[in-house]
Amino acid sequence: MGNSIKQLFRTPFKLVLFLILLAAGTALLMVGSALWMKSAQQLKKMEEIFTTIGTVTQKETQTATYDQWDAALQEYVHWTYPAYDTVLPESVLEFEGAEYLKGPEKRPYYGALLQDCERTPINAEEYNFYLIIEFSPVEDCIPTQPVLVDIKKVLWGDARGSKTLWFCDHFTENPAPLEAGKTYIAGLQYQANTHPDVQIPSGLEFTPWLRPESTQTDGQGIKLDSDMNMPDGVHWEEVTDGFYETTRGKGWLSLIERQALFEDILPVLPTESCSLLPPFHEREATMSAGREISEEEFQSGALACMVPEDFAKHNSLEVGDSLQLPLFFANYRTSPGFTFGYNFGAIDFSLANTQGDVYPVFWDAAYEIVGIYRYQGPNPDQAHISELGRDTVIIPSKSVQASDEQNIADFGPMLAYTTSFQIPNGSVAAFDSAFQKSGAGEFLEISYDDNGYEQIAENLRQTGSIAALLCMAGMLSAMIIILLLLYFFIVKQKKRTAIERGLGMSRRQCRVSLIGGIMGLAVVAVVLGSGIGVLAANRMESLGNEQESAYSTEFSSWVTEEADGDLASQLTAEDTALPLAVGISAFLLLFTLTLSVILVNRNLKTEPILLLSQREE
Repeated sequence: MGNSIKQLFRTPFKLVLFLILLAAGTALLMVGSALWMKSAQQLKKMEEIFTTIGTVTQKETQTATYDQWDAALQEYVHWTYPAYDTVLPESVLEFEGAEYLKGPEKRPYYGALLQDCERTPINAEEYNFYLIIEFSPVEDCIPTQPVLVDIKKVLWGDARGSKTLWFCDHFTENPAPLEAGKTYIAGLQYQANTHPDVQIPSGLEFTPWLRPESTQTDGQGIKLDSDMNMPDGVHWEEVTDGFYETTRGKGWLSLIERQALFEDILPVLPTESCSLLPPFHEREATMSAGREISEEEFQSGALACMVPEDFAKHNSLEVGDSLQLPLFFANYRTSPGFTFGYNFGAIDFSLANTQGDVYPVFWDAAYEIVGIYRYQGPNPDQAHISELGRDTVIIPSKSVQASDEQNIADFGPMLAYTTSFQIPNGSVAAFDSAFQKSGAGEFLEISYDDNGYEQIAENLRQTGSIAALLCMAGMLSAMIIILLLLYFFIVKQKKRTAIERGLGMSRRQCRVSLIGGIMGLAVVAVVLGSGIGVLAANRMESLGNEQESAYSTEFSSWVTEEADGDLASQLTAEDTALPLAVGISAFLLLFTLTLSVILVNRNLKTEPILLLSQREE
């Protein structure tokens, strides 16, 4: 062994050169392998933590115009709204090439009658701006402008101690006259007085807004007829003896009951997966206690639910508690955020069926609270399109094992905040191409959200490709350097082998003499190169994490600091640098040893006298 090392040091230039080159090749192989493995691990993790969803909006067929009379302006004000020839079913999203992981689903939301719980209060001074009253005019009049009336009875709402108010049928061009001494009923909302010729001390006028009606539809969204519905342009009625025994009178009683129920209604959102809900998909809604409903629970229709944090705190609810949910109506037009806002709230549909009765309960079950989620609510400008409203409870769709067809209170087209689906990551382009080819793009608009998957994955794939090239270059260079090393220190050492044999050294001693020094050199070079490679790989990973963190902060709302930490921490690959260094070092040294033994044995098979006679190659 000592003799072998001495022989190496007789050519110090070659010794140092091979040491540097082999160390560099090993380091290059180590860095390439580490980056390739890191990229592969991160891509795998992305498949676990990223999801890609599409939200669907039916395109309006035309823009319709609604003409509304303004009594102050003495003219019609024109409002536009989207109109549809028909409401398309979800089945239009079943086309060739459509590959779904979840959905598509058009979500209704249900109303549950609260039992032993209270709605979370909101801070809104003008939250209750509706009144249902019986009133009598102070004198005969036509309410084309604010007229003073006496409040006979407050049927619902808060008149704030007032005995009178200023009544104006503001949105009717030619309202019927009011007669002093007669009693009338109206559902009112207050607004600022805009009549220049009328001075009102409070500055508020009350105009008819609420009225009895049924908005019930069938399962296809066709509105059903009802005798309770008032004629167009009629918003108030005279109360006579036996009025509340009539169909119209029962309608007013139903309206009063509906309004009184509002704060006792808990919005319930059924879904096939939390990932289909944009607030959860984007991590705007996150778990504060417990867990999300599991995939198994969604598929089996388990009686499991998730409740919002504010609601749980207000009612002292915890994970594991039971929540009774008697469902009595279904809304297929809007979302809970539209009706049960965080800073507002109003029902713009009727809770009465065509018979004038409040919808009966169609499903009643006790749900176990498995998770409590935190959601602060949307931007106020986007409140009307939020999937989640105040106190929204989330349940598996399949847990409702009764039909809601007789309890559909409202129906509308697919909208981005009611309809979504999940597709495989990286399939947006292929899916959209199939969608456009199907012709459905003529009627529907789809927005895709992959949490930034495509851009991050592409960066990782590019990194992986570069890493593969580095790995191949490192492997090739290390192999070539090892071959050159063996060529100079074994193949070209035939005379040395012959001399050592001639001096009486055994074959074993010759092997040790030739191979020992080479392996010592290889060990030093490979260990040094592996160490440098580990340091370089760790440094490059640190820089990569900083870039990914900056990317996630700048471009992705999917990650929130309080919920899941930054993107870099979630995508951090396992620390495999040291095991990888050991594996690469072992491979290179084993390769060197194996090839060395083969070459030395070839020399030892030749008689010493013949080796001496051979010319050096």
